[in-house]
Amino acid sequence: MFYGIIALVQCLLGIYLNVFELYTYEREIFAQNSINVFMIIEFAIFYQFLIVSINSKLMKLLMKLILTIFLGIVFYFWIFSNSFNESPVAFTVVEAYLILLSCLFYYYELFMSPSKNKLMDQSKFWIITGMLFLFSFIIPLFLQRNNLYWNFADLYRSIYSLTFVGYILLFSFFIYALKCQIKTT
Repeated sequence: MFYGIIALVQCLLGIYLNVFELYTYEREIFAQNSINVFMIIEFAIFYQFLIVSINSKLMKLLMKLILTIFLGIVFYFWIFSNSFNESPVAFTVVEAYLILLSCLFYYYELFMSPSKNKLMDQSKFWIITGMLFLFSFIIPLFLQRNNLYWNFADLYRSIYSLTFVGYILLFSFFIYALKCQIKTT
């Protein structure tokens, strides 16, 4: 619920800044600041959900350590460099890989010890599948951002719309997970 509200606010802010505000340096800084804050909140919420969803105590401990280190590194760079005012491309790629690897470990556990419940009725499965699709969509885009942006800025803006497809898939999976949750209660 909290993530949905934060994502909605970020989307509405992005629409407002891109449609109703003239392009200025201050507007661009504000947009990058909001993206940075959203990225760190998104990572913390998703990673915490994955930690709760995984059964292995060792993996949970490792993931908690990774979460703490990642947040520490991001805050360090925000404080001691200008990265809070810039697009979080590098952090987004690291975030995506960490979440993808955790999703794959969840699937490994899930398929190594089949559940008594039907897989299609498990809300965790659908939420984590949505995360997997989202970050699978954005990794290639963000890995090529510098090449595409500087060489083909107009093309990059069009290709960047794939992130919206990723978020549409994510929220579609969230809605299906909610349906499963309601069905089981």
